[in-house]
Amino acid sequence: MQLSHLTTALELVGLLAIVAGLAIAAGLLFAPAVFLVSGAGLLGVSWLIDYRADAAARAARAARAKAGGAA
Repeated sequence: MQLSHLTTALELVGLLAIVAGLAIAAGLLFAPAVFLVSGAGLLGVSWLIDYRADAAARAARAARAKAGGAA
């Protein structure tokens, strides 16, 4: 396992722990809020992962285009 995969997994676990903590805290105030906060949190985490993957893909395409244009 590469170090980048490990840090990515740890970041994901950390984000999910934050979502779970916020959902539990909201659930103490209003029980149905657990579902609202956890659903919104998971959507946010999913968006963040997709955004980072898209940014990495754009950077890779730009690097390939630059290398191809320079040759």
